[in-house]
Amino acid sequence: MSTLKYPALQVKQGNKIIYTFTANGKHILDFASISRIKRNEEGTLEGYQRITVSKHIDDIANYLDSDDAILTNSIVICFDDHVKFEPLDEASGFGHLIIPGSEEKNGWIVDGQQRVTALSQIQKDDFNVVVNAFITNDAHEQKEQFILVNNTKPLPKSLIYELIPDVDVEVPKALADKRIPMLLIQELNSRKDSPFYKKIKTHTNPDGIIKDNTLIKAFNHSINDGILFNYTANIITGNMEADIEGMVSILYAYWGAVSQVFKDDWKLQPTKTRLTHGAGIIGLSFVMEELIHQIGEKEFYIAQDFLPHIENLAEKCSWSSGQWDFGNGVVREALEIQNINKDISMLAQYLMSNI
Repeated sequence: MSTLKYPALQVKQGNKIIYTFTANGKHILDFASISRIKRNEEGTLEGYQRITVSKHIDDIANYLDSDDAILTNSIVICFDDHVKFEPLDEASGFGHLIIPGSEEKNGWIVDGQQRVTALSQIQKDDFNVVVNAFITNDAHEQKEQFILVNNTKPLPKSLIYELIPDVDVEVPKALADKRIPMLLIQELNSRKDSPFYKKIKTHTNPDGIIKDNTLIKAFNHSINDGILFNYTANIITGNMEADIEGMVSILYAYWGAVSQVFKDDWKLQPTKTRLTHGAGIIGLSFVMEELIHQIGEKEFYIAQDFLPHIENLAEKCSWSSGQWDFGNGVVREALEIQNINKDISMLAQYLMSNI
């Protein structure tokens, strides 16, 4: 690709600078790429874009090829610092954005990946679109901008959840509350000796069987009112400093015991067992708190601390077959328990009363 030179407007917004220019939609993928979210072999998160949706792209392309098509939404691109802005004069916000010619692309699409993909497929040769761009080499800032730009749009929740731990930007409280649980999920899902290794369903691990949102709820219960609170600092003021390794150690020990005692059910989808189902995970997370209260706080827990208690509980559980006898004439088939507050509360109370 040869060097590209676009007339552009430089706009200062606080301590940030953005550049606005127009470009032929068919050519955007010549200098900007789509950074798809994935995890490498070490479990580190790379990229930040959602998976493309072919039908959605086809629908956009068909519309853009129509005679009356317009595209008012801008494309947002992050460039690295090889891209330069040359003002017409020192006092002017007008100038040219210079994109160097190279085999490697210097831009990543922060917002508009579906539109850009559709634009690359249309029959028209001269469909210009508005591009807003910023320049940074910081991958964290790219992800921060992606979250902020897309926060009000219908992105998959699991995608946003996975990105949150990797950025420092201030996000709405509803998302901020998921930062520490998602850090825990990342660690538990990626470590080969973890009882949760590749078992948690996330955007980058769609084959997992335990929903990330289920564990977010379970971990937040403990962070706010349970043992994991002891591993946070200044949580009340919102300064979320946490001993993630300390939390992981406890979760390894307890859920390691659970996975040993219920090893057959631990392998099953939640449609076939209530152990990996939302009700089972939440219910057993309350059991963890009760057992720690009985055992007493320790500097370090191991699975053996919990195994005798879980083995005793196993005789009273009907995760995948049989019936739950909740007392007072309330009997439910094993798989009738639903992921609703009433059922979760009933199961949790039953489990805690039988340890």
